[in-house]
Amino acid sequence: MYLDSHSIGGYSGLKWYVNGKQQTGNPADLVLKPHQEIAFVVGRPPAKIPSSYAFPAGGVGVPAAGLEPHAPASASLAMRASRRRGLRPRAPVGLDR
Repeated sequence: MYLDSHSIGGYSGLKWYVNGKQQTGNPADLVLKPHQEIAFVVGRPPAKIPSSYAFPAGGVGVPAAGLEPHAPASASLAMRASRRRGLRPRAPVGLDR
């Protein structure tokens, strides 16, 4: 998926957050660390940007009991909201990496 400081997957207007704090620069350059909460927003951001996630002990990608993973839903909602406002995805150019 194409990713730079202004777009993700061909959708422009990207804002991105790590642990609830807005970041600048190219998110492709982010050095990943365990248990970071990373949110990509295209269009109007939600009222609250997630700042943490209850990671289960001994597992990755499995929600803690009673919790639903929110990253895919958030990304999906942001993309749908952008489409409703008539924004069109830009053709992906490809990763420079």
